[in-house]
Amino acid sequence: SMIPFHHIFGFVAIFLWYSSWGSALVFPSSLAPADIKMICQKVGITQVYSVPLFWNNIVKELENQFSLESTDKQLMIKDLLDYNLKKNLIEPKHRKIIQKTIQNNILGDKVKFCISGGGFLSKHTLEIINGIGYPLCNGFGMTEIGVTSVELSSNVEDRLKNSIGKPLFGVTYKIEPTEHGGTQGELLVKSKTIHIREIVEGVERETNLNNGYFSTGDICDVDDTGRYYIKGRIKDIIINSNGENIFPDQLEPYFKKIANIKAFTILGIKAKDDSNKEYV
Repeated sequence: SMIPFHHIFGFVAIFLWYSSWGSALVFPSSLAPADIKMICQKVGITQVYSVPLFWNNIVKELENQFSLESTDKQLMIKDLLDYNLKKNLIEPKHRKIIQKTIQNNILGDKVKFCISGGGFLSKHTLEIINGIGYPLCNGFGMTEIGVTSVELSSNVEDRLKNSIGKPLFGVTYKIEPTEHGGTQGELLVKSKTIHIREIVEGVERETNLNNGYFSTGDICDVDDTGRYYIKGRIKDIIINSNGENIFPDQLEPYFKKIANIKAFTILGIKAKDDSNKEYV
């Protein structure tokens, strides 16, 4: 349990779900990476749920460790990742030993299922975590609606699509076209878990719904299998003069790979020259 129970992710996905199964909840002594890793290895944790920052940090630490290994060991690790991601169907020699060694230096070798929620998760992070043998999936929820979907496929190819899965039982998703056009639109959610009243500036009022649907403020897309994909927040979209929608969340992983950058932001700025570019 790394996520506080006053957070909907921690309350529903960890506290309610595992309490209903009679499972043990394990609390690290602190949220320091070393304490989290220690308790996972010591107890034999089987389910790990956290936010993208946690998974991104694991990947960053892993890649730093991999870069210090010999060329032969780096090739062995690459073969392991390719095999687990179905990029190479030839099982590498000593795969189980290599995988267990890597896992025992992170969260242990008993982990069976992982979920990321609360923000955008990069495909690169998904690939590395799944590649070392931890089944990491993406999910979606909000304080106002609860947890409404999660990718539940046991197929790694489905997990790597970075979808938030299909709506859970009793939940209906709908995509509302926005003024920006295109096939994508705002994700609307309808279910019995939506909050019915709220307090705004000290005044209690009924929830403002759109024909029973809650407007999430997230831009979403859906494929022909019924899986949904979060692209970004409406308020964060940068629109070029050609109508192209640019989502900062999808660009950030590329900048994170640049050495010596501690912090950065992505934003659209209107061009001051006479060009046709509305944003640069």
